[in-house]
Amino acid sequence: MMLVDDVVRSGTQTLAMAGLLRGAGAEAAHALCVLERPLGGRQLLEEHGIALGSLLHETDLPDVRGGAS
Repeated sequence: MMLVDDVVRSGTQTLAMAGLLRGAGAEAAHALCVLERPLGGRQLLEEHGIALGSLLHETDLPDVRGGAS
């Protein structure tokens, strides 16, 4: 079974989804997200047997925090 999430940050929400599915008897070993932020989510999921794939990583995005010129 593939879990799908919009954004993975710390991984706790994706891990909670996996826990619910595993509790119902599903095998939850893979997750896919649109955006991965580097806040420990990948490591947490891997520690619980879930491989994470991401379409974009936060470092792929332009830095727009500088404001208008």
